[in-house]
Amino acid sequence: METTCGGSGMNNFECPRCGHCCQSEVSLRDYFAGKAMQIQMANKKEMNFWASEYSVEEMWGFCARNAYDMADAMMKARER
Repeated sequence: METTCGGSGMNNFECPRCGHCCQSEVSLRDYFAGKAMQIQMANKKEMNFWASEYSVEEMWGFCARNAYDMADAMMKARER
């Protein structure tokens, strides 16, 4: 896959996997949130708890909000 760097903005970031500049519709914040959500979903004990206590929509809503909270914290940490 060929990548090119161009322009500036939130949607241009260095891919942690390949080191190339990635241009994407996905912002760095979205990328971080996706990774955070993967970690949450891998925690079967936590997922089973939420699934037993809440509807599917509530459970996914919580996971999404929590993932973006974690992403916001990662974005803030990058500013240091």
